[in-house]
Parts: sequence; C-alpha cells; structure tokens
Amino acid sequence: MAEQSEFPSGRKQAAGVVVFGALAVCLLAVTVYGYIAAAAHLGLIGHPQETRTQACFYVPEVRVSYRETAPAHYDCDAYLAHGGGRVRMTFSSYPAQHTEVAEEPWGRWVPVERGVWGRLGRVALPLVPLAFAALFARWALRSASLYRRFRGWRNSSLLPTGSSE
Repeated sequence: MAEQSEFPSGRKQAAGVVVFGALAVCLLAVTVYGYIAAAAHLGLIGHPQETRTQACFYVPEVRVSYRETAPAHYDCDAYLAHGGGRVRMTFSSYPAQHTEVAEEPWGRWVPVERGVWGRLGRVALPLVPLAFAALFARWALRSASLYRRFRGWRNSSLLPTGSSE
C-alpha cells in the first residue's frame, strides 16, 4: 500500500486559494466601507454643516423578531443652516438644537462625532476586518505557493515502484 502524502490535493489547494482569496477581498471591502463611513462621522468628508433641529419623535424599543429588538431612538427632521435643505436623521439620544452633520457618499446624513472615545472607536473599529482580511490573504498566498511548489510531485520519483499514479 502506498503512503499517503501530507500535502493536500491540487483541487483542495485551488479551492483554498479561491475561498480564502474571496474572503480576504470581501473583508477588505468591509474595511474600506468602514473607513469611508468613519471619515463622514468625523467630518473629514461630506461637507460638514450645521443643522437646526425642528421636530424629534421618540421611537420606543420595538421587538423585530423573537430574539431581536430595535433600540429606542429619536427620528428628527432638521434643516441645513446653509442651503436650507431638509434632512431626516436618527439619534440615539435627544439631539441639541444645533447639530453638525456630514453627508456620507451614499447620501445619508450623519451627526459628526465630537467625543474622544467616539472618534477613537470610529477609527479603530475597521481594523478588525482588516486584520482578518490580512489573515485570509496570507492563507490564500500560502495555499498558492504550496500548490506551485508541489504541483509536480505525482510525476516525480516519490511514487512507489510499480504504481500507475
């Protein structure tokens, strides 16, 4: 009986490259989305402007499904100080009369973070998917290099004498 090789077959290696590569690309896209959203929340993009809050409505905690509940929040109508456009925003606590907001690239208006911990969280949170993207990319590259290194092992002298494969 021939000994089993400790190296995975070519199909498994190719599947590993594809799966790990796809996961790395998806997590990299999540990281980019997180940093763009963070830039808007920090007021770095999206033309930060002052708003005047007109009316806010309290929305209590609502059960969405058997296990999930939507948190309580305030839905507010506000007017931009420059330009006079009307925007609708959601706040976790009651907003001040004048609030600085910025527009995300996809059109949603968000309040600009002013607290140190809020800013730090917005910058640090996208590092988590970035770390996992780097890990999956490393695994994909390792699978690809393993595949290239040992792709010709079946035609080498490693096969036992008399075997056909």
